[in-house]
Amino acid sequence: MNNSISIIIATKNRPNSLIICLKSILNSTIKPLEIIVVDQSNNQKTKKVVLILNKSLIKYFHLNSKGKSKSLNFAIKKAKGSLLAFTDDDCLVDKKWLENIQNTFKKNQDISLCFGKTLPHQPKKHKYEFCPCTFKKNPDKFSITSEPCKHWERVGFGNNMVIKKKVFKKVGLFKKWLGPGSVGSNAEDAELINRSLINKFRIGYEPSVVIFHNKWLNEHQLRKQEWSYVCGEIACYGWFAFSGFKFAQKIVKDSTKKTLKSLTYRQNVPQHRCRNIWSQITAQLFGLLIAWITYLRKSA
Repeated sequence: MNNSISIIIATKNRPNSLIICLKSILNSTIKPLEIIVVDQSNNQKTKKVVLILNKSLIKYFHLNSKGKSKSLNFAIKKAKGSLLAFTDDDCLVDKKWLENIQNTFKKNQDISLCFGKTLPHQPKKHKYEFCPCTFKKNPDKFSITSEPCKHWERVGFGNNMVIKKKVFKKVGLFKKWLGPGSVGSNAEDAELINRSLINKFRIGYEPSVVIFHNKWLNEHQLRKQEWSYVCGEIACYGWFAFSGFKFAQKIVKDSTKKTLKSLTYRQNVPQHRCRNIWSQITAQLFGLLIAWITYLRKSA
C-alpha cells in the first residue's frame, strides 16, 4: 500500500520551509511512491533546494501560472499513486504519517478521503504568535463524515489530506477560482470536501495521521490571514448556497447573522475589535460577490 501513495506539495517562494518539509517526509518510517513538488516561484531558489536533496523520490515541476489549485491539479494528473497525500510547504510530517495513512485505509476500506490532526510546530518558541490552520477533533478519535458540513469543525484542512485518486475522476479537480493565488483567496479544500460528500464519498478523520504547521503570525498578520480565510470560505459556501444546497445556505446565513450581531454591539467593543468586525464584513461581502459571479457564469 505504501508504494501506492503519491505526496503532493504546491510551493511558491518558500525554499527554506520546503526543504524542512521534504526532509521530514524523507525521514518517514516508510517511503511513498513519489513526492511531487509543483513550484510557482519567480526565481530558481526552490529548484536548487530540491536538486540539493538529490532524491529519486522527488519529482520537481515548475509552473508559470498563478494559483495553488492550478498546481494541485497539475500534480494530480501527474501522480501515479492510488492514494494522493497532500501537505503544505510550511508543514512537517510525523515520522509515522505515511504508515498511519496506510493503516487507516487498510482498516477502513469504505472511506475515500482521510484527514488528520494538524498541530502547531514548537509552540513554546512562539508565545506571542499565532499558528493558523490547526485541527483536532473533540473527541479526538477516528470518525466518519458522510454529509456536507462545516469543514473546519468536522473534517479538517488541506494541509493534512489524503484522497483516493478515483475521487477526482468522479468529482473533478480543485476549483481554480478558490485557493491561495486566486480571486477566492482560500477554501479550495472546503469546496472539494463538500463536493465529495455531496457525491456520497465518505471522509475519515484519523488522529494518528499527524502533521505540524510551522507558520507563525503576529496579530497584524493574523488579521490579514483571517480576512483571506473568511473571504474564501464565504465564496465557497456561498457558491453552494446559490446552487441551492440548504446546508450551505444555513452556514452563510448563520455567519452573516453572527457578524451583524457583533456590529450591533460594537459600542461596547474595543476599537481594534471594531476594525476586525468591519474587516470580516468586507471579507464576507467580497466572498459573496465572488460566489454570485461564479454561480452566474456556471449557470450561463
